[in-house]
Amino acid sequence: MIRLFALLIALSLLTGCAHTISITPGLTDIEPPPTASRSPKTVALYISNDLRNKEVTTPGGGGESVTYKPYQDLELNLIRLLKNNFASAKVLTAPPDTAELKRRGVDFLIAPQISTNSSSAVWAIWWPTDFTMTLQLSLVDLSSGATITKEVTGNGRFVFSEQPHPATFASESGIRAAREALLKMQRVLLEASDLR
Repeated sequence: MIRLFALLIALSLLTGCAHTISITPGLTDIEPPPTASRSPKTVALYISNDLRNKEVTTPGGGGESVTYKPYQDLELNLIRLLKNNFASAKVLTAPPDTAELKRRGVDFLIAPQISTNSSSAVWAIWWPTDFTMTLQLSLVDLSSGATITKEVTGNGRFVFSEQPHPATFASESGIRAAREALLKMQRVLLEASDLR
């Protein structure tokens, strides 16, 4: 463990790099509570290709940074989240056609917005020890045209003393922030009377 830590510190001194990470939580991390009651509505999720491929860069430690694709990283988690909370959840692969969605019995069209930030409390490491994610869902009621907005913020903190798994240590604070945001959004959706 000491050798691994020394190696990671040495690598972190090669400053100026943007390190690619993934902030995808496990799908089983966002299971609904046993007593959860899903909304009877049908929803459709749309993420454009531009958003899916959007790279975001935020600070790490030692003057370095991390790069990731939040929409791509969280897409499967968002689908699971919606299936946990609604009777039916569809995924759109093309820009939405409102008339067609109504014909297919869709009640709400959902578009996510994800914003992130990160930092490190330790200068000698390149990965972020702290991560923040704000997750916003815009739900368009296709019968009325009204938009309902739900927003939550998740925070993740991770330090090397926790003896991380070598495959995920650099991503762990981001994974934790994403998991917390998804779980908070799940609670918001389950309790939302305006989505039933």
